[in-house]
Amino acid sequence: MRIGTWNVENRLMTDEHRALLRREDVDIWLLTELNRKWADDAGKKILHFNCHLSSKVMGRNQHWAAVLSVSPLDRLDDPHAASAAAVVNGVT
Repeated sequence: MRIGTWNVENRLMTDEHRALLRREDVDIWLLTELNRKWADDAGKKILHFNCHLSSKVMGRNQHWAAVLSVSPLDRLDDPHAASAAAVVNGVT
């Protein structure tokens, strides 16, 4: 399983960001300071990834954290306001 991390710093998604997410070929992304506009209206998809966004939002309308996965994920209650948790292929 390949895992990537990135502090997005509330940037809006650009073509370069889309290319990076795809190019790195990771199974799971762990993101922080994610602008809400990255996710679909339901907050369950970002590009081809399934996602879980932290339930709490910090300043500038950004989520504290997000878990993105190419595989289906089971969303868990956030253990802390500044975190997001999910189970992917049996791994938390």
